[in-house]
Amino acid sequence: MGKDISKHVESLVRWSQGKLAYFVGLIVLIGLLVGAGWAYQKHLEEFRLEASNALYQAQTLYEEAFPQIKAHAEDPSKPSERHLSEIESPYKNIIDSYPGTLQAQVATLDLSRIYFDLKKYDTSVEILKKSDFSKATRFLYYFRLATAHEGLKKFDEASKTWKALTLDNQVESSFHGIAKLQLARLSYMGNRKESAQKLLDEISKEYQGQFEAEQADKLKLFFEK
Repeated sequence: MGKDISKHVESLVRWSQGKLAYFVGLIVLIGLLVGAGWAYQKHLEEFRLEASNALYQAQTLYEEAFPQIKAHAEDPSKPSERHLSEIESPYKNIIDSYPGTLQAQVATLDLSRIYFDLKKYDTSVEILKKSDFSKATRFLYYFRLATAHEGLKKFDEASKTWKALTLDNQVESSFHGIAKLQLARLSYMGNRKESAQKLLDEISKEYQGQFEAEQADKLKLFFEK
């Protein structure tokens, strides 16, 4: 009888030790996962901070150097100690070094604007089409792409871009009305006055009492002149 109890106790002890080892292992594993998650989060925060600092430096350099670069591009007789590559390189570095971040998206938009302001519209379009944009930056993507197409006198492409914006659910709905106003403007410029009038009527009805409706009414008066 004593031996049976002893065996039972030993069995119970072994079982308890096994369970204890399991729980200790589980706690250690959870600790490692939490630690790894914390380390990753810290790394991500540092990564974003580095990207933000790099973007700030690129934008500061742009503000200092671009006026000279643009003036020289418009009139080569005007001397310039600054060169396009000087402001282009930091933005490209951000795009390559911090992919998928908001900072890389802003760097792409800034770089496309630089080429737009230099009237290099093809390059501006090319830069935009190579990148992906999140909800926070998609309106600016469409805006810059459409205006670059207009710079190239590709008004049909500009219209397609604004139309795509109106169908994009990732863009804040408040921007859809602005896109429709632009579509109406381009329709009028393309001598499609009936189409422009129809769009403006739709905007006035859909956005009654809002900024978009007010602008639509102003455009109607302008088109009637």
